[in-house]
Amino acid sequence: QSDNHKWKQLAPQLEQQLRYIRSAARNRARNCLRGLYQEKSITDKRFKQVDIIPLVEKRRTTEPFKVLRAGESIEGRPIYLVQIGAGKTKVLLWSQMHGDESTATMALMDMFNFFEANDAMNELREKLVNELSIYIIPMLNPDGAERFQRQNAIGIDLNRDALRLQTPEANIL
Repeated sequence: QSDNHKWKQLAPQLEQQLRYIRSAARNRARNCLRGLYQEKSITDKRFKQVDIIPLVEKRRTTEPFKVLRAGESIEGRPIYLVQIGAGKTKVLLWSQMHGDESTATMALMDMFNFFEANDAMNELREKLVNELSIYIIPMLNPDGAERFQRQNAIGIDLNRDALRLQTPEANIL
Protein backbone atom coordinates (compact mmCIF):
# COMPACT_ATOMS: atom_id res chain seq x y z
CA GLN A 1 0.00 0.00 0.00
CA SER A 2 2.77 2.44 0.73
CA ASP A 3 4.25 1.89 -2.75
CA ASN A 4 0.85 2.53 -4.32
CA HIS A 5 0.47 5.68 -2.23
CA LYS A 6 3.94 6.90 -3.32
CA TRP A 7 3.09 6.38 -6.99
CA LYS A 8 -0.12 8.35 -6.57
CA GLN A 9 1.85 11.20 -5.08
CA LEU A 10 4.47 11.07 -7.84
CA ALA A 11 1.98 10.75 -10.71
CA PRO A 12 1.21 14.49 -11.09
CA GLN A 13 4.92 15.36 -11.08
CA LEU A 14 5.70 12.63 -13.61
CA GLU A 15 2.83 13.76 -15.85
CA GLN A 16 4.10 17.33 -15.68
CA GLN A 17 7.62 16.25 -16.60
CA LEU A 18 6.28 14.13 -19.45
CA ARG A 19 4.29 17.11 -20.78
CA TYR A 20 7.44 19.22 -20.60
CA ILE A 21 9.50 16.60 -22.47
CA ARG A 22 6.82 16.26 -25.17
CA SER A 23 6.60 20.04 -25.53
CA ALA A 24 10.38 20.38 -25.73
CA ALA A 25 10.53 17.64 -28.38
CA ARG A 26 7.80 19.33 -30.44
CA ASN A 27 9.56 22.68 -30.19
CA ARG A 28 12.90 21.13 -31.16
CA ALA A 29 11.31 19.44 -34.18
CA ARG A 30 9.51 22.65 -35.15
CA ASN A 31 12.71 24.67 -34.90
CA CYS A 32 14.61 22.06 -36.89
CA LEU A 33 12.00 22.16 -39.68
CA ARG A 34 11.82 25.95 -39.57
CA GLY A 35 15.54 26.16 -40.20
CA LEU A 36 15.41 23.60 -42.98
CA TYR A 37 12.82 25.38 -45.10
CA GLN A 38 13.12 28.99 -44.00
CA GLU A 39 13.37 31.47 -46.87
CA LYS A 40 16.71 33.16 -46.23
CA SER A 41 16.21 36.14 -48.56
CA ILE A 42 13.50 37.70 -46.38
CA THR A 43 15.14 39.00 -43.24
CA ASP A 44 12.78 41.77 -42.15
CA LYS A 45 9.00 41.84 -41.74
CA ARG A 46 8.81 45.11 -43.68
CA PHE A 47 9.19 43.94 -47.23
CA LYS A 48 7.42 44.81 -50.44
CA GLN A 49 5.99 42.79 -53.28
CA VAL A 50 9.11 43.41 -55.33
CA ASP A 51 10.98 41.31 -52.73
CA ILE A 52 8.78 38.24 -53.21
CA ILE A 53 8.14 38.41 -56.95
CA PRO A 54 11.40 36.55 -57.73
CA LEU A 55 10.47 33.89 -55.15
CA VAL A 56 7.07 33.38 -56.78
CA GLU A 57 8.31 33.62 -60.38
CA LYS A 58 11.04 31.01 -59.88
CA ARG A 59 8.29 28.48 -59.07
CA ARG A 60 6.88 28.78 -62.61
CA THR A 61 9.38 26.17 -63.78
CA THR A 62 9.52 24.08 -60.62
CA GLU A 63 7.40 21.06 -59.72
CA PRO A 64 4.89 20.82 -58.08
CA PHE A 65 3.97 24.48 -58.62
CA LYS A 66 1.69 26.16 -61.10
CA VAL A 67 1.92 29.98 -61.03
CA LEU A 68 -0.84 32.15 -62.47
CA ARG A 69 -1.66 35.82 -62.41
CA ALA A 70 -5.00 36.08 -60.59
CA GLY A 71 -5.40 39.79 -61.25
CA GLU A 72 -3.91 43.08 -60.22
CA SER A 73 -4.21 45.63 -57.46
CA ILE A 74 -5.69 49.14 -57.67
CA GLU A 75 -2.22 50.44 -58.65
CA GLY A 76 -1.66 47.67 -61.20
CA ARG A 77 0.64 45.40 -59.20
CA PRO A 78 0.25 41.71 -60.11
CA ILE A 79 -1.53 39.43 -57.65
CA TYR A 80 -0.33 35.86 -58.03
CA LEU A 81 -2.08 32.56 -57.49
CA VAL A 82 0.17 29.58 -56.86
CA GLN A 83 -1.29 26.09 -57.09
CA ILE A 84 0.27 23.04 -55.49
CA GLY A 85 -1.23 19.59 -55.97
CA ALA A 86 -4.24 18.25 -57.83
CA GLY A 87 -6.12 16.42 -55.11
CA LYS A 88 -9.83 16.31 -54.43
CA THR A 89 -9.76 18.50 -51.32
CA LYS A 90 -9.35 22.19 -52.12
CA VAL A 91 -7.52 24.53 -49.74
CA LEU A 92 -7.26 28.31 -50.18
CA LEU A 93 -4.50 30.22 -48.38
CA TRP A 94 -3.91 33.94 -48.72
CA SER A 95 -1.66 36.39 -47.01
CA GLN A 96 -1.27 40.10 -46.53
CA MET A 97 -4.89 41.06 -46.90
CA HIS A 98 -3.55 43.80 -44.64
CA GLY A 99 -0.39 45.23 -46.13
CA ASP A 100 1.28 45.61 -42.75
CA GLU A 101 0.80 41.96 -41.70
CA SER A 102 3.60 40.08 -43.44
CA THR A 103 4.28 37.12 -41.14
CA ALA A 104 2.06 34.71 -43.06
CA THR A 105 3.69 35.74 -46.36
CA MET A 106 7.04 34.75 -44.90
CA ALA A 107 5.54 31.43 -43.79
CA LEU A 108 4.18 30.82 -47.30
CA MET A 109 7.66 31.36 -48.77
CA ASP A 110 8.92 28.76 -46.27
CA MET A 111 6.10 26.47 -47.40
CA PHE A 112 7.20 26.87 -51.03
CA ASN A 113 10.69 25.78 -49.97
CA PHE A 114 9.20 22.78 -48.17
CA PHE A 115 7.30 21.64 -51.26
CA GLU A 116 10.32 21.83 -53.55
CA ALA A 117 12.70 20.07 -51.15
CA ASN A 118 13.90 16.51 -51.57
CA ASP A 119 14.45 14.95 -48.16
CA ALA A 120 12.99 12.67 -45.50
CA MET A 121 9.64 14.47 -45.80
CA ASN A 122 9.08 13.30 -49.40
CA GLU A 123 6.37 10.83 -48.39
CA LEU A 124 4.38 13.56 -46.63
CA ARG A 125 4.82 15.96 -49.57
CA GLU A 126 3.64 13.30 -52.01
CA LYS A 127 0.56 12.61 -49.88
CA LEU A 128 -0.27 16.32 -49.65
CA VAL A 129 0.16 16.86 -53.41
CA ASN A 130 -1.97 13.83 -54.23
CA GLU A 131 -4.79 14.54 -51.78
CA LEU A 132 -4.97 18.35 -51.82
CA SER A 133 -5.29 21.14 -54.33
CA ILE A 134 -3.69 24.04 -52.50
CA TYR A 135 -4.33 27.51 -53.91
CA ILE A 136 -2.12 30.24 -52.50
CA ILE A 137 -2.28 34.01 -52.90
CA PRO A 138 1.04 35.05 -51.37
CA MET A 139 0.22 38.78 -51.17
CA LEU A 140 -3.35 39.95 -51.66
CA ASN A 141 -2.69 43.62 -50.89
CA PRO A 142 0.59 44.59 -52.59
CA ASP A 143 -0.32 48.30 -52.55
CA GLY A 144 -0.76 48.22 -48.78
CA ALA A 145 2.51 46.28 -48.46
CA GLU A 146 4.24 48.98 -50.50
CA ARG A 147 3.24 51.52 -47.84
CA PHE A 148 3.29 49.04 -44.94
CA GLN A 149 -0.31 49.97 -44.11
CA ARG A 150 -3.41 47.93 -43.38
CA GLN A 151 -5.61 49.32 -46.18
CA ASN A 152 -5.14 49.14 -49.93
CA ALA A 153 -4.16 52.10 -52.14
CA ILE A 154 -7.59 53.76 -51.88
CA GLY A 155 -7.87 53.31 -48.12
CA ILE A 156 -10.16 50.27 -48.03
CA ASP A 157 -9.63 47.52 -45.47
CA LEU A 158 -10.02 44.44 -47.70
CA ASN A 159 -11.62 42.22 -45.08
CA ARG A 160 -14.37 44.84 -44.77
CA ASP A 161 -14.99 44.61 -48.52
CA ALA A 162 -16.29 41.02 -48.57
CA LEU A 163 -19.89 42.04 -49.30
CA ARG A 164 -19.53 45.12 -51.48
CA LEU A 165 -16.59 43.77 -53.48
CA GLN A 166 -15.58 47.27 -54.56
CA THR A 167 -11.87 46.47 -54.87
CA PRO A 168 -10.13 44.22 -57.39
CA GLU A 169 -8.23 42.59 -54.53
CA ALA A 170 -11.41 41.47 -52.71
CA ASN A 171 -12.89 40.25 -55.99
CA ILE A 172 -9.95 37.87 -56.44
CA LEU A 173 -10.91 36.03 -53.25
